[in-house]
Amino acid sequence: REVEQKICSKVISKEAHASRPLVIATGGGVVLDPMNMKHLRHNALTVFIFADPAALAARVMKGKDRPPLRPGQNPEEEIRHLWQERRPLYLRYADVVWDNTSGKVIEKNLERM
Repeated sequence: REVEQKICSKVISKEAHASRPLVIATGGGVVLDPMNMKHLRHNALTVFIFADPAALAARVMKGKDRPPLRPGQNPEEEIRHLWQERRPLYLRYADVVWDNTSGKVIEKNLERM
């Protein structure tokens, strides 16, 4: 998390993207560090893209090359736990919230931005 914070503050700084806009896809845990979110909120438009935990678990289990989130744990249970823990933070910090349970919402919304 400490390395994530350093990278986040460096990449998000105004100087780093003054010449062109950037899209930064963070890991889901970035929201756990208030300093990360301070940098993001101050210098970026934050978009929370979510899907139903059951849909996410199906996607995780479908990927052959995707490592397990935590070996030996049921992916759907772990995703539900993370969802309950992090959802309030995602919603607190998001400028825009999109439900991508269908897998099709992102494309439509990106066209509008």
